[in-house]
Amino acid sequence: MSIVTFYSYKGGVGRTMAMANVATVLAQRGHKVLVVDWDLEAPGLEEYFEGFHISPKGRGLLQLLWDVTKGNEVDYRKHLWELKSIMEDTSLMLLPSGREEETYYPMLERFSQDDFFSAGGGDYLERLRERWLRDFDFVLIDSRTGLSDAGGICTIQLPDIVVALFTATRQSLYGVRDVMRLALDGRQRFEYDRMHLSVIPVPSRMDIHDNPNEADFWLETFAQALEEYFEDWLPTSVSPYEVLKKLTIPHDALLLHGASLTVHPVTISVSNTVDCYKNLAAFVESDLSDIRALGFEVATVNVETDKGKGIKEDYEYDIFISSRRGSIISTWIRDSLLPVLSNWLSEEIGRPARIFFDESELSAGGRYPEALAYALGKSRLLLPVFSSSYFRSQWSLSEYHTFQKREEELAKSEREVPYHNLIFPVVFSNGAHFPEYARARQWLDLKRFAATAKAFRESKRFLEFEETIREFSSQLGKEVNNAPEYSPDWPRVSPSEVHIETDFDNDLSRPKL
Repeated sequence: MSIVTFYSYKGGVGRTMAMANVATVLAQRGHKVLVVDWDLEAPGLEEYFEGFHISPKGRGLLQLLWDVTKGNEVDYRKHLWELKSIMEDTSLMLLPSGREEETYYPMLERFSQDDFFSAGGGDYLERLRERWLRDFDFVLIDSRTGLSDAGGICTIQLPDIVVALFTATRQSLYGVRDVMRLALDGRQRFEYDRMHLSVIPVPSRMDIHDNPNEADFWLETFAQALEEYFEDWLPTSVSPYEVLKKLTIPHDALLLHGASLTVHPVTISVSNTVDCYKNLAAFVESDLSDIRALGFEVATVNVETDKGKGIKEDYEYDIFISSRRGSIISTWIRDSLLPVLSNWLSEEIGRPARIFFDESELSAGGRYPEALAYALGKSRLLLPVFSSSYFRSQWSLSEYHTFQKREEELAKSEREVPYHNLIFPVVFSNGAHFPEYARARQWLDLKRFAATAKAFRESKRFLEFEETIREFSSQLGKEVNNAPEYSPDWPRVSPSEVHIETDFDNDLSRPKL
């Protein structure tokens, strides 16, 4: 389940065409797909779906945003159109910019992004994003070009992945590179928790076969200029140049004379273009986790169980620290809690303690979601750092509920030992504001020790803090040594499956490019 934005710095690169074709391929593969036309100034995404019967029932995105600005309660489903293929059993949903009617452009002129956000539009978009992730397998957004508030929404707040298209011009290439840097920086400063934003660079409208030498020059230039965007998901055995060559959408003069799908049976398609769209769709479908979707072979490691000749798979971490990322608490954990906890726990278990904390572990590279999920499954115990903001974060709650599910699974499977306590919370705020399931837990209260790291280490309270953590580590050490045997089948709760039960006030900062 992903929200994918298709973005280009300049127009005329085939962005909307690519998005429409990728959406069609995903729908043909049985996925529930929503496509969104966020290019309000140049509406018309529906024109690309030749071969589909369109049921234009709703009034579209602009009316939806306008209703939110007026303070109305808005159900996005009432603004959708349904698209059904006339030649195959394929359908998808479309949120168009708006109907082609006399009121559209006057409404667009009156619409104000400032008024929208002042009326709680940021919070509405956050709820809309969560709803889309529950209702669809993939949501594909066609973003406006250039720098704009709408671009900030489409590249910072909403997506998990940005497909960045560009042509073989320096303005198009470096424009995309610089905007993606702004988007990644804006994502890091965004108040809501998010997974790392992944970027797929896609060259478009290239004459690869007619001018191979020039194409090779540009591909090398692309690879060098955009290398930073491959680090999150590309295995070291594959080069950015090779991936760009696989993803390049060729120049197709036939498609320049009109908008039409190349992957739909009703059209006559150029095979190279079709293959590019299908490759991109397959890679998006894998959540960028399977480079084989692009035709690459990647060496795999076969870990055998103790029944075979290999090494028995086991835990890699003793403790997984779960916290609201990017906060003051997160910094305090890194600078104060982590060193003391590691020291006392190591002494308790008689070996160096292995503690996973995302700020230190993930900076080394690797794609963020996979690295985090892997560490979560490979940890014996969970140490969640509760705060009111922790329970507003779908990502933090997914970590908590993953271990809660593990406890429930163990309780069902082990009759002699009916309950394994795998979750050991610490708190920094008033527990009265926590959900009921969290208040039922026994936790370590560290509110009195919360302070900036330097000031805290120089205070008399630090000795008291060390003694408190030493006692806590004594309990943790026993549970580490008595943890249940590792299983590769531990349950996993994804962020999209999490329901936030508490209703906290939250001022969402407006995403800006």
